[in-house]
Amino acid sequence: MESKLTWPRLMTVWLVLLLSSLFAGAVFIALASALGALLGFGEFIGGVSTDRIRLSGAVIGWIAGLAGHLLALRYTLSRRYRKFDIVFRDKKTQTSVHVIP
Repeated sequence: MESKLTWPRLMTVWLVLLLSSLFAGAVFIALASALGALLGFGEFIGGVSTDRIRLSGAVIGWIAGLAGHLLALRYTLSRRYRKFDIVFRDKKTQTSVHVIP
């Protein structure tokens, strides 16, 4: 049996995953930045010092950015590949065998 996986197909899948993950990550980072700005403004109104606002903003931004990329990658993979389908083709009979793990 030979695998029907080709190099152009692998590169297409990789590029689609990369671009969709980057787009979803950028959207999530923009939302996290807006949330961080609102929290920082609330802390400023509450009388918190600017040094503490910067420190808490950095920590919140780092955690939100990491979580955003992980959630975006998980969403992209689960949306595009709900089931993994590996197709093998027999050289002699040209029949396909689908293997779904």
